[in-house]
Amino acid sequence: MQLASAVLDGLIAFLAHGGKTALRAVVTPSSEPFSNMVLSVGEDIGAVSLSWIAVQHPYFAAGVVAVLLIVILLLMRRVVRGLRRLFRSGRKLSQATEGKGIARSTTSC
Repeated sequence: MQLASAVLDGLIAFLAHGGKTALRAVVTPSSEPFSNMVLSVGEDIGAVSLSWIAVQHPYFAAGVVAVLLIVILLLMRRVVRGLRRLFRSGRKLSQATEGKGIARSTTSC
């Protein structure tokens, strides 16, 4: 039972940190600093709020965590589908250019 609990806890931590990292990777390249500041403050408020809720109302906090994990899983699914579509279209483009005799550059800059 402890092993199952440890694996589940590790999976939850992986999803939470993976989702946070993916969101940070999307927002960080923006040229304006406002979105980065809002995201950082939002993360801090969310962490403190969820910690307080977990102490005061643990079952409600568990429900919030479950909902957030489902949202992260759904978003990860969309990202994976998008990446597959991107690589599939790149592969089709590559095959089309090879079929027409267009040479691809193999040198790197």
